[in-house]
Amino acid sequence: MDQQMNDIPFDLVIHGGEVMLPEGRKHATVAVNGEKIMAIFEPGTPVTGRKAIDAKGKVVLPGLWHVHVHFRDPGHTYKEDFESGTRAAALGGITCCLDMTNNDPHPTTLDTFTRKRDMVSEKALIDFGLYGGGLYPATVKDLAREGAIAIKVFNTRHVKDVYPYISELGGKQRRRSEYNGREGRNRYSR
Repeated sequence: MDQQMNDIPFDLVIHGGEVMLPEGRKHATVAVNGEKIMAIFEPGTPVTGRKAIDAKGKVVLPGLWHVHVHFRDPGHTYKEDFESGTRAAALGGITCCLDMTNNDPHPTTLDTFTRKRDMVSEKALIDFGLYGGGLYPATVKDLAREGAIAIKVFNTRHVKDVYPYISELGGKQRRRSEYNGREGRNRYSR
């Protein structure tokens, strides 16, 4: 690919590295504008960028997605929130996370989903998607329209027994040690 017309430099040029491509590793120069890879050049091709990274001796990877995270925002932020979770993900090379529905309140209605989306948008340091909860079939279309990446559906006949900690299901609230119905032992005990 030729350098951009008007001799305008790219936002970022990464040169000297070994780039992971669908066909395998290859020494190349990567040119980026905004958040998109615009071109991959043969090594030595003169390319200008507002910022340049010398990746000599390094492998250049595309951003990775983590498609099943449990950030605890809202409701259980003493465990983790969107800021701490996305910060850790970014440090590990993750550029997009898809967050599951184990929050309080659960994102099962249009109101709770949009409140969660709007709140975590201010905290997220990387791209993200949100699952909606499929507890109420009538809300699924609204959740999808508002941006739910997918709908979490509980695939069990005895959902109250399997997920007793989800208060919306009407299950008896139990201590974690009682989840399998045996007082003082959890399902991981021997």
